Formats: sequence, structure tokens, C-alpha cells
Amino acid sequence: MKFPNWFRMCWWGFLLVLLTVTLYFRYSDVISGKAVPFDAFIVLIWIALALVPVFSEVEFWGFKFKQQLPPAPPDSKLPELKQKADQVLSRELERALAVPKPDEIKVDPDTEFLFATRHNIEKELNRLWSRHIVPADFKVLGIIQATDGLINNGIIDSSLVNVIKDVYSICSLAVHGKPVSREKVDFVKHVGPKLIASLKAIE
Repeated sequence: MKFPNWFRMCWWGFLLVLLTVTLYFRYSDVISGKAVPFDAFIVLIWIALALVPVFSEVEFWGFKFKQQLPPAPPDSKLPELKQKADQVLSRELERALAVPKPDEIKVDPDTEFLFATRHNIEKELNRLWSRHIVPADFKVLGIIQATDGLINNGIIDSSLVNVIKDVYSICSLAVHGKPVSREKVDFVKHVGPKLIASLKAIE
């Protein structure tokens, strides 16, 4: 489920105020040396929440607080962004020995297949979400949000979602530049095309 920005901001503010009030009532015990581990945990959570608007991601003790990724820029902004990028990269490229041409930036066929499989999975999930839940101009959803929403609305079956997540998780390894075993690639080659065809068949 995707919440609007105003709701997320209100929820963030509510949690921050709640923790601030909790710390206020615990302050005397902390100062007098009667603090308990719970107090340290609350302080760390409070600091993380306070820093979320400043930093894109805050992580400690396995907890991760992060902002959403910004949306892709509109086409009308691309000429301006291209000029700015050239200015930044011209400085950085002084240290580079050579600049590869666009057609020289390649990946091996297996990685390319995993990229394409994930792309088609997301494309079909976005199509189903747009058709059955919200208009087509929605922001791109994460795999968990999309599949949960489609299950809750009776569009896809939970057993199909398990297959989606298995294939998607393997493809994501390649997308993030991590090694993928031969067995995993073979699994996606066997299951991926059938999965995409199954999603395309859902109206």
C-alpha cells in the first residue's frame, strides 16, 4: 500500500513527538544514572528519525530508515540535466584514461537476460496495478507493495507471487552487480518466460 506524502510526513512527526515526550519523562532517570537499555534504544530511534529528513538513509543495529528514491526526471528537464552532468563529469574524467562509447558498455548474455526478465516482471505488475487499482500515471511501486496490493484486490494468487519473488530476487542480484550462480541463471531461464507469459495473460 502506498501512502501519500502528507500522511508519511504526519506519521513521521507523530513518532518523533511521541519519542520526544517519552524521553522527556525518562530524562530525570537518565540524568540520575537510573537509565535502562530501553532508554538507549529510544534515544537511538529518536536520533534516526530526526536525521531521516537530512540524510537519504540512516542505519544502525539492523534497522534502516531511508527516504524514497526520487522519481525519474521529466523529459523536459533532460537537456538542462545533461548540461549539468557534463560539467560535473568533465572534472571527474580528467582522471580517466579513456571514455567508453555507449555501445562499448555491455554485459554478458546471462546478465542481460536477467535484466530483461526483471524489467518485464515490473512492467506487467505496473500494468496490472494501473488497470485494477490506480490510474496509469502512478509512481513506480516496489515489488512488495505491488504484489501485496494485487493479492489484496484478488488480481493474482499468492502462490504466483511466491514465484515472482523467487525470480525477481535472483534477477536483482545481477541488477545490483552481484555474482549469480549458473544454477540461479538456469532457474530463471526455465521459470522466467513462463512467469512473464502468465502475467501477460492476466487481464
